Amino acid sequence: MPHPRTDRCPHAFLIIDDGTVARTTLKNHLIAMFTDCKISEAVNGAQGLFLFFKKKPDLVFLDMLMPIMDGRADRTGRAERVLPLRSAR
Repeated sequence: MPHPRTDRCPHAFLIIDDGTVARTTLKNHLIAMFTDCKISEAVNGAQGLFLFFKKKPDLVFLDMLMPIMDGRADRTGRAERVLPLRSAR
């Protein structure tokens, strides 16, 4: 069932996940729900941490199990803006 579109989205999101399918699926859901939202993507925790400080997103979707730096090590002190994710692999 498609999500209803809302008004323009003033928020910025950051998706940190090494899985292309997971990143793309989440991004497509966000785009379907929010018009003109800003979405940044990272493939590992190190890149995600860099983008977190550069882009200053309102909400972060964080995969807990990734190579290089996973979500368990990616602690920025901004836990209220981070939503940890874990897929059933």
